[in-house]
This record gives sequence, C-alpha cells and structure tokens, in this order.
Amino acid sequence: MMQVGREIEFRAWDDEKKRMYDGDAIETYDYLVTGLSYGRLFVALEDPDWRELTVVQFTGLHDKKGKGIYEGDILADCVEGSTIRGYVVRQKGAFFLETGQKWAPYLHVIATKHNEISEWEVIGNIYENPGLLPAA
Repeated sequence: MMQVGREIEFRAWDDEKKRMYDGDAIETYDYLVTGLSYGRLFVALEDPDWRELTVVQFTGLHDKKGKGIYEGDILADCVEGSTIRGYVVRQKGAFFLETGQKWAPYLHVIATKHNEISEWEVIGNIYENPGLLPAA
C-alpha cells in the first residue's frame, strides 16, 4: 500500500563516521556520490575507501511534533499507561513498525490502531540511538 503523491526523500548513514546525511547534504556535497545499481539507490563517499552508506527513506508521515518519520526511526507512544516503542522498517515497498514482539501492519494501521499517528514521537534512530530499541 503506497500513498499517491507523497514526498520521496532519503537520508544516508555513514557507519564509519557515525554521521547521518540528510537529503540536502546528499544533493549538495561534492564528496557524496548517488546512483542506482541493479534497481537499488546507493550513496557513497568519494574518499580513498569509496564506502557505501546506508540509505533510508522518508515514510511520508510526521510525528506529533511534526518531525518526518524515516525508515530506521525509533517511535514511542504511551497507550493505557504503557510505553510502546518500535522502529520503522521497509519491506516489499511498505513501512512496518517492528516492536520486538511481532510484525505490525503498515505503519498507518499500527499508528491508528492504538492512537492517531500524531500521538507517536520520533525518539531517535537505530543508527545513532541503538540503546532505545525495544527488547526482543
């Protein structure tokens, strides 16, 4: 299930430098190279190692503070006195919320199942804040 007309944006994570590049950086920095290879978007650093970066996609959704939700973001919500925490994954063209317990339906559904999407908050991402991940 894909939204028609949603924004298509990307970020890229550099695991070696522990830095997230946003879409503007990907478009403007001379030392970042983007392209398609075998149907897959890639971003690489033009340095002696030519290392490929991890690319994450914008879901088209925003959290309760208006922050864009990306693949790999960790979300939290309080439901009936308990905090639900999960991270966004993309599989077969759809975004899911992995909670460590079971796969939840498409992100829109899991968000509205407990609360409106506007009640969820991005509290970090799996690259910069792995300690915030839900227990498996």
